Amino acid sequence: MRRKVRAIRILNSQPLTQHSLVKLVLEVQYTDDYPDTLPELSLELMEGSIEDDEIENLLADLRRVVCQ
Repeated sequence: MRRKVRAIRILNSQPLTQHSLVKLVLEVQYTDDYPDTLPELSLELMEGSIEDDEIENLLADLRRVVCQ
């Protein structure tokens, strides 16, 4: 199975302060059937704080983009 890991930084729309920075790692795992099946996506919090449901919402948005 091939594996790629990319780091992304997500900032909120408020002025940047030490407390508003959130850094996540997006992991993309390609299946053996790729591109016939979608890759598996996961997010890991590296810095800052974010609720679990917000992470799930981000993943859902990413999956919708991947499906397009």
